[in-house]
Amino acid sequence: MVWFKKILTIFIGIVVSLVLCEIVLRIYNPFQSRVRGNEIILKSNYKRTVVIEPEISGLDKEVKYSTNSLGFRGPEPPKDWKKTLTIIAIGGSTTECSLLSDDSTWSAQLFSLLKQNDKQIWLNNAGLDGCSTYGHNILMRDYIVKLKPDYALFLVGINDLVKSSFQNEDGFLINRNESFFRKLLKKSELFTLIANLMEAMKSQKANVAHGHDPYEYKNNDLNNPDSTYRKNLNAQLDKMIPEYISRIDKLNKQCTSSGIRPIFITQPKFDDTASNSWKVMERYNDALIEYCNQNKIPVIDLGRKMPKDVTLYYDQIHFTNKGARTIAAILLPEVQAALKQNK
Repeated sequence: MVWFKKILTIFIGIVVSLVLCEIVLRIYNPFQSRVRGNEIILKSNYKRTVVIEPEISGLDKEVKYSTNSLGFRGPEPPKDWKKTLTIIAIGGSTTECSLLSDDSTWSAQLFSLLKQNDKQIWLNNAGLDGCSTYGHNILMRDYIVKLKPDYALFLVGINDLVKSSFQNEDGFLINRNESFFRKLLKKSELFTLIANLMEAMKSQKANVAHGHDPYEYKNNDLNNPDSTYRKNLNAQLDKMIPEYISRIDKLNKQCTSSGIRPIFITQPKFDDTASNSWKVMERYNDALIEYCNQNKIPVIDLGRKMPKDVTLYYDQIHFTNKGARTIAAILLPEVQAALKQNK
């Protein structure tokens, strides 16, 4: 009977602790949870200052991050929406650029360059850290199609890389049929926090989280010729890449049905062009290019045009301030050409 009382005491203590954690997080949650169950939660008028310690070469020590009333990075929507050329950039962390200040992201730099020739233009950054084309389809469905911008810029690929199932890895369930756990997760700050921390740990393990040494790609299993994972991957890619393109097709169809013109951008990485990890990325990029060419959609091959220069990256995939400026300069003429085609 003593052991039963001990177990009961421990159980009650755990329940009380969980309840207290839930109450505290509801009063003040220092973590920005943007995935809740099968939905994306955009935080409007959000501001934070991040001090990077220890300092990372190519980044500001103090980063100013903010969102507007839409929950995106960039200026407020224009008052005369119909008379303004409106563009929204969509992607994962390589679009959001969360460790770059608002005016240093590639989307902000591109916006600044575009405005030099056209004052009646507006561009926002709807990038979401960790989001793949699975999540982009949710963002499109729940937010972008309601806004109906003229153009959507999609920088895609990195969070789809070597994935077939997204129900656990991407943090989303795209259909509305939810399990009891998903419904509970949506209502609980604590369970949402735990779920998002687990997703962050998966990203860290997959080497797509922030802060890895740019040269660490050499230690990736994809670059180990004796790796069982590498040996088995090619057959899996024959299934994964068509699934990736089917999600791209859904994005395209959401755009066209809403009068939004898509422009796709391939994913750059620091990996050396001779590395197997880059060759796998290129298979995704080339599949995207082929799809866009077949469907006469503008596509910019940033993956090949972005120099393999360590000063442009602070890890294997994320860009320094200089890297963001380089991307904007690469994208500018091709984006301008795409805009002129539809005038």
